[in-house]
Amino acid sequence: MLNHLLPRRVLDPLDRVSKNFIWGTTQEKLKLHMVSWEKITSPKEHGGLGIQAARPKNMAMLAKLHWRYKTEKDKFWVKVLSHKYENPKKSLFFHLESLNPWGNNWKAINLGFPIFKKGIWWRIGNGHGVRVWLDNWINGESLQGMIKGPLRQEDVELIVAALCRDHDWRWELLSFELPDSVKNKVKAILLQFFGSGKDTIMWKFSKDSEFSTGSAYQLPPSLNQQKTSFKEQWIWKLDILPKIISFLWLCVHGSIPVKYVLAERGVNCDKVCPVCKQHDVSIIHLL
Repeated sequence: MLNHLLPRRVLDPLDRVSKNFIWGTTQEKLKLHMVSWEKITSPKEHGGLGIQAARPKNMAMLAKLHWRYKTEKDKFWVKVLSHKYENPKKSLFFHLESLNPWGNNWKAINLGFPIFKKGIWWRIGNGHGVRVWLDNWINGESLQGMIKGPLRQEDVELIVAALCRDHDWRWELLSFELPDSVKNKVKAILLQFFGSGKDTIMWKFSKDSEFSTGSAYQLPPSLNQQKTSFKEQWIWKLDILPKIISFLWLCVHGSIPVKYVLAERGVNCDKVCPVCKQHDVSIIHLL
């Protein structure tokens, strides 16, 4: 998973093992999966179990590989790959176009780039390795993400060191006037244009600014959708057996296989309670 994009024929069986373990399915006995896999792999704060699916996990590991490639410049493997594949004219910058698609390891680094870019921000050192418009250096955002508009080639190639000389911002180098609110955000950034300070890559989603696979897992588009907050957070704080917590979680999602729930999901069965013979056998009625 760390240095290859695994095919579906490998990843799907891995997910199947997790699903079968959760629901108790075996080769001899099939069990009904009462909660969707998408819900199960959601974070606990969104109502899921926080179990990681194989495909997004694979992509998060490739993003970690890209992080290591960009931060471990003194490592021998990085020097070999950089010398063999990277375009020297674009070696300072982070575009996909500068990554040659040849070689399996290099392809893996390439595939990890989109998640990597979403999660990084730049701490400015000398400003020579950070592009003004395209890199995330303004409180974790890029200037292009804050200002919409066409860019000239000069804008794309403009670096922070050229825009700021002797702590004086040269706004005239930009193709159009920035709003005062954006200028104030730029001016508030702590700069270090002296000594041997280098631009440093930081990770947005960890306290120590180091790469976190867990947070990178949440960044792929398929998992980065708006989700409602799980109101029943109290069930995770209960000091009781995990089996009971799992039962409460199923109750909250209306997924206990009582007759009413099964009938609503297309199973042909009588919903009426065999004891009282008046009400449907819902979860509330059963409890």
